[in-house]
Amino acid sequence: MSNEKVFYPYFKEMANKINNNDLILDKSGVKIAETLAPRVVLDPQQITLDFNGRKSPKKYISRENEWYYSHELKIDRVSDVAIWNQVSDINNEINSNYGNLVYSRNNFSQFSQVVKTLTNHKESRQGIIIYTRPSIHFEWNSFDAGDFICTNYQQFFIRDNQLHCVTSMRSNDLIYGTFNDLPWFHTVIQDMYIHMSEVYPELEYGKHIFIPNSLHAYERHFDKVFDVVENNKDLEV
Repeated sequence: MSNEKVFYPYFKEMANKINNNDLILDKSGVKIAETLAPRVVLDPQQITLDFNGRKSPKKYISRENEWYYSHELKIDRVSDVAIWNQVSDINNEINSNYGNLVYSRNNFSQFSQVVKTLTNHKESRQGIIIYTRPSIHFEWNSFDAGDFICTNYQQFFIRDNQLHCVTSMRSNDLIYGTFNDLPWFHTVIQDMYIHMSEVYPELEYGKHIFIPNSLHAYERHFDKVFDVVENNKDLEV
């Protein structure tokens, strides 16, 4: 089953919430349609989401990945992107360079640690990459910043000779965040698969269990939710 077919019901659910005025308000008073903690089971071998009328922005994702792999907290490589300018601090730095959080030595080389953990114990429950940190409660808005890391963790399991991943996000924007973040998560999963298949040659891809604790759409994007629903009715079960 394609990841678009898996995700389509959540667009329909969001559209129903909008139609029924089942909404909440964010801190600035903007209306939001929200689903709490859905369990979305995806194929990690499919990098992007490509609906009729709305697709993952491949050129931007390529640029973002280059920035992530640089581990740079400064936003110079993506300074033309509005959201990064909005959340960066007075030094033009952010917290959410995901490549820095996953791979860098200054964040404890977590990817490499997971490789070691699963190499030493194939069925370990400690194969976790932690994106956020307790200090984010204070750091998210320090130096005039506004970047409270959205991802909690990616945890890897090898079960029945398959590599599975559970990703938890505290907050996920259905219209922009989902289309940009899933490609990164799937890239990390594929990288982990490459490393672990060197240790376990018979390893296969398993599931990506994606749990966005707040999956939401802002009022300014409600029309885009309806566009996905209307233009992809062939995905209905």
